[in-house]
Order: sequence, then structure tokens, then C-alpha cells
Amino acid sequence: MDKHFKVGIVMLLVLLQVFMFCKVLMLNTSASVSVYTFFGIPLALACAALLIYKPHLKYLDMTMSMFAAGGLGMFIGYAIDIDNLGLNGPFGLMSICRSAPEAPLSVESLWFMLESTPWMYLGMFAGGNAGMLLFLRLRQGWKFSQKQCVEFALCNIGMLLGMLSAHILSMTLTKKLELFWGNAIMISFMLIGMIIGMLSLLYLSTYVKKVFQLAYGKQQIA
Repeated sequence: MDKHFKVGIVMLLVLLQVFMFCKVLMLNTSASVSVYTFFGIPLALACAALLIYKPHLKYLDMTMSMFAAGGLGMFIGYAIDIDNLGLNGPFGLMSICRSAPEAPLSVESLWFMLESTPWMYLGMFAGGNAGMLLFLRLRQGWKFSQKQCVEFALCNIGMLLGMLSAHILSMTLTKKLELFWGNAIMISFMLIGMIIGMLSLLYLSTYVKKVFQLAYGKQQIA
């Protein structure tokens, strides 16, 4: 029952995410239907297949909950950012993001991105953590181990670093593209970067733990 509920939730959130993607890009009905047909539905089915047939994959629950719920939160936050700035669609916000300081990984540039789209980042954190907590609840109830608390912290740090890095990278790579394509690529990069950042820190922590175990001959590190 929990597995089917989990699959249904992920598919619904992914489809809602695609709806928000079409909304923030101001796509017309015909274009939106095409996006759903050739991208949204296959993506939702692929996520469902992973949950059903590959449930043993490490960090799969965290990845799926972050991708589905965190991604949806990011899109909702992006829409709020556009509305709060009084901009006519996402392309005005894209223009603001492109005016970031030249040094891509400077503190000024990172802070500029956070200031330009605060709700997008808050939405990602809120949605992602809500999704991870829901999946944890379905799997084992409200029981938290020290290891899971560390993993949650690493997920949040990785999400932020990955999302920020992808945000800045997309600005650098798409400066010469039209605003529409630049905006679409930016959003996609940030969603992917969020997942890559999260998984990178989780796997790095696992590797570091193994190194310490080998170095000190301990079977388990608290």
C-alpha cells in the first residue's frame, strides 16, 4: 500500500511540476500539451518504474522525494518571485539574473542569485524536506536515527550548493541565447544541479566514512 501511494504521489508531483514549468515559461495550450506528451508523462512513468522495480537503489527515496517535491516547490517559488518583482513573465527575471557580477563563483554573485530569486530557493527547501519526511514516514514512521539526521543535513547543503552552482553555470552558458531558451535551460539546470549536489555530498560522506573505517580499523562510526 505504501509503495503504491509513494508511486502515485511522485507521479502526481512530477506532472504538477511539468504544469508549473509550462506556466512559468508562458507556453500556450498546444505547446503545453506537447511538453506533457513527450516529456512530462514519460518522466513520471520513469520515476514510477524506478520506485517499483529498483527500490533497493541507495538514496532512491531521498532522490525521488527531492526531485518531485523539491522541484515542484522550486517552480512555485519561482512563480512567486516573478509576481513579487512585478515582472511581466519570467523573462524579466531572467534579465535580472543575467546582470549578476561577472565573477561567477564569487560571494557577490552567489548572494545576488539568492536575492534575485529567494522564494525559488525557499520553495525548494520546503518542498524537498516535506517530501523526504513523508517518504521517511511511509518507510519507518517518525523514527530518526543520528545517521538520518546527518543525511538530511547533507541533503540540504548539497541541494543549495548544487542549485546555486547550476544557476550560475546556466547564466554563463546561456547569455547569448534568447530569453525563452535561456530561462528553460536555467530552470532545468537548477533542478538537475539540486539532485547532483545532494547525491554528491551523500556519496562523498559514505566514501569518507569508509576511509575512516579503514584508517582506524573501526567497524562502525557513530
